[in-house]
Amino acid sequence: MSPRVLVDLRVGHTTERTGLARAAWSLTDALIARGRGTYLLAGARAPEAPATPHGVALPFDIPVGDHGRGETWMAALAALYEADAILSTYHPLPPAPRPRVLTIHDLLPLRHPEWFADARVTRFFDVTLRDSARRADRVVVDTEVVRGDVIELFGVAEERVAVVPLAPVLPAPGAGGEAAHEARVRALGVDEPFLLSVATLEPRKNLVRLVRAYALAASRAADEWPALVIAGRLGWKWREILDTSASTAGVHVTGYVDDGTLASLYRRALAFAYPSLDEGFGLPVLEAMACGCPVLTSDVPVLREVAGGAAHLIDPLDIESLATGLETLAGDEGLRASLARRGLTRAAQFSWAKTAAGVEEVIASVM
Repeated sequence: MSPRVLVDLRVGHTTERTGLARAAWSLTDALIARGRGTYLLAGARAPEAPATPHGVALPFDIPVGDHGRGETWMAALAALYEADAILSTYHPLPPAPRPRVLTIHDLLPLRHPEWFADARVTRFFDVTLRDSARRADRVVVDTEVVRGDVIELFGVAEERVAVVPLAPVLPAPGAGGEAAHEARVRALGVDEPFLLSVATLEPRKNLVRLVRAYALAASRAADEWPALVIAGRLGWKWREILDTSASTAGVHVTGYVDDGTLASLYRRALAFAYPSLDEGFGLPVLEAMACGCPVLTSDVPVLREVAGGAAHLIDPLDIESLATGLETLAGDEGLRASLARRGLTRAAQFSWAKTAAGVEEVIASVM
């Protein structure tokens, strides 16, 4: 008999899907496509939910900001729909007498609270999420680095933490053809060639240093220097990022773009720069690779793990290192071609079908 799994999809209830929401929906779609169980989707927008016998969008509006009420709702839905297990894609687990699996993407607010909006973020991780992790039958994380953090910072036993990597979210690199990709880029007012960075505008993404490094590299260029395109929605503490970008020639900030446009930017970019100070996974790195775009990223443990030797690494705290990295990629066509090939090979090792199979294995282990 196939299991009935209640999926907490509140993190996906947004009109501007960034990493967490895109990962949650991609996993859910892949679980439903496998047809190994019935997935009851709570907190999702009903029109977006897949209409198949294996995926059912529940007709209830689950509170997002109030965790206590949200957990009460989830426990009630688990009982009402006789769920065999509960899978949370981000939010805390309800006090329901059923096997429960919790997804944790990172614990960065505990390592670096100064990168985040305010003390409420840190409190959520330090109190609410810690308690949920300790109550979970299993915790699923994206990388070995985050697994170590959950074991160390939350005190969860090693055998209860499973690593299940994410996968590229975007459409196939060739979808729509090169003419369509080029047209989408032109519609943004972006001229080629250009360097690309994709990130929510917030301190952790290190975009102020990126813009300063870009300006330094441009000042040393003997020939015409490519533009820098930064795509992503506003997060928090973004004022310095926008001010620095606005005062730097050649920098184009697009704001949030949809997945189709994002794929076109990856496809048409000369190279992709992702100098994040730290991540739980770093999904844009893998997405750029899947689109054949050579990648420059930070030499930090989690991005080394995800890149798997297929990216050009720099010190994210050193503007000179970052500027030199940009110059190296912009000026070396052979290196870009090599990185693009290695990146495609690396990205091909990940798929949402594999991710879904891994999560199903974890669910089965607690049942």
